[in-house]
Formats: sequence, C-alpha cells, structure tokens
Amino acid sequence: MAGVLSSDPAWAQRDVSQPGQAQSIRAVERGFFTAMGVGPSVLVVPDDDANYGLSTYFTFHGGWDILPILNLAVGVGFIASEGSVALNGVERRADRFYVSPNLRIQLAVITTERHFVWLQADGGASVLFRSNQTVSSDSDAGVMVGGGLGYEYFTTLRHFSIGLQTGLHSLLAPQTAFNIFLLPTLKYSF
Repeated sequence: MAGVLSSDPAWAQRDVSQPGQAQSIRAVERGFFTAMGVGPSVLVVPDDDANYGLSTYFTFHGGWDILPILNLAVGVGFIASEGSVALNGVERRADRFYVSPNLRIQLAVITTERHFVWLQADGGASVLFRSNQTVSSDSDAGVMVGGGLGYEYFTTLRHFSIGLQTGLHSLLAPQTAFNIFLLPTLKYSF
C-alpha cells in the first residue's frame, strides 16, 4: 500500500538484469490472424426512390501476414439497412441486407513499432436480400469492389490489436449501391 501512496514519480518498468535500462518493447505477433469489426455505415443507392437511414456493417476475416507490411485475408461482410419508399401515398418498407464474401489485401504505408496505417482493397461477391415490395425479386447477386484506409494499434498484449477503418464499397448488383463505412476493429494474431 505504501507504493501506491508514494510521492515518488512513476517510471517505466525497469529490467532488473540491466540496471538503468527500461524494459524493451517486444515485437508484435505476425502470421495467421482473425479480425472482426462492427460499426456504422451509410448506404447510397442512386437509382432507388427509397430513403435509407444509418446502416450497420459487420465484418469477419481470417488471414495471413505475408510480410510485415502486407497481409491477405478472406472473409465476409454484412450490411443491414432499413429504408422506406412512398408508393401511391403509402409508406412501404424497403430494407436491404447484403452478404459479401470477399478477399482483402492490405499494404502498410506508415509503420512504427506499434502503429500501422494501411491501404486496403477488397473484392468479391455481393448478394442482396430485400424486403422492398416494389420489385419482383427478393434477392440479387453481383460483385463487390472497394477500398479504404485503416489504422491499427498493436496493444501491449502482443496478440491483440485494435483499429479503425474507413472506406467505400461499390455493390454492383443489378442495382448499384455504395456503402460508406467507419469500422472499429479487433484483431487477434496467433
């Protein structure tokens, strides 16, 4: 209890094997990883009369750090968006739900011991499920392409990192849509 109430200044933990030296930071873990993110997004559908509110975007990826500045991942993204459209004076639901299995590549453009800024590119399939009562089909398949910018901080727990991604995905189904997202992330490296 005396150490907690001490008036001495707080210092970094010292390595007892080398007097006067601060403990060195251990390297971050590299190799196989899993990552997930969930956050808000905005869905823009230019050729649709429906109004869409704030969407929810969820991703899960598994991948491999090929180099300290390059990784490749396979995963899936989910976008859920509520909408409404007025038909003959009656408000009807126009909800959209996208499932997008994809391949992601990330290249670190700024790196320090624990901080990384990534450029990322995504590509894959896109399947749209909708509750829009104005169309004949309940689902459509297409292509998803996109990219963005990400920040990642490797915590002192070595295997964990936290981050933030932002970007744009184009969902090229029979009706084009754009998903603009801001995604907090959590990553575990094995």
